[in-house]
Formats: sequence, structure tokens, C-alpha cells
Amino acid sequence: MKPSSAWALFALILIGIAVYFVFSQRHSSPPPEIAALELLRGDINETGSCFSLGSVLTANRLDGSASDASVVWRTRVRDEWTMRVERGKSWSAYTFMRQGDFMLPVRLAFSDDLPQLGMEEAVDALLKATANGSVPRVARCGEG
Repeated sequence: MKPSSAWALFALILIGIAVYFVFSQRHSSPPPEIAALELLRGDINETGSCFSLGSVLTANRLDGSASDASVVWRTRVRDEWTMRVERGKSWSAYTFMRQGDFMLPVRLAFSDDLPQLGMEEAVDALLKATANGSVPRVARCGEG
């Protein structure tokens, strides 16, 4: 292989890597307009939680404040976001879909070493961290 061909191949590989990172749209947190939406519990009635997705993430230290958790947000479909949380070999992935002013959980996946929770159970587990009252409720839920 000629030296000029090697440089061309190297440049092509770098461009491929750059395209992958740009188009896979990986984020460490959801955009502010997504984080501000109310999280639905994931039940069949689509019951609201009265907490924004961002507040729930903060209460669970999934906003980058936990040193033991790696959180990556991806979007490949409009209005659909997947949060992957990795702690060592354990991981969980939550996929949310925007529905107006709400974020509806639509899919869950867990590594084999974690409990395999249903949608409502998994969201309720996230909401438990908001029970201490330090996390603000969304405005329409009538904060006292």
C-alpha cells in the first residue's frame, strides 16, 4: 500500500468515527426541554407522577452526580429517548417517548443480575427517591 493510500484510509476511518458520534446523538443528560416534562408512571392509565423527568433523575443521582454510575442518553427516533445506566457489569435501559407535556416510559431492559421489573414497578422505584420532599413537583400538580 502506498503512503498516500494509507493516509486516505486513515482519514476515511476518522470520518467514519466522527459521523458515528455525531449521528448517534449520545448525551450525558436529556436536553432541558425533555428533562422539564412530567414523567408518567407507565401504567395503562398513563398516571402522572407530578415530577419532571429531570427532578427524578436528580433524586436518583442519575444526573451525573453519582460516581458509580455511567449514564448515557440516546435518541434515534424523534421524541424517543433511551437512558442507559451502567454500574460496573450491571446495566439498565429505559426508553421514554414524549407525549405532549409528558414522558411515557415505553420499554425497559435490565442485565440478568438485576431484578426484572415491570414498567410501573420500575418507574415507582425511581419515584421512591423523590419521597423525601426535596424534589420540586411540576407546576400543574399544585405545589403546596
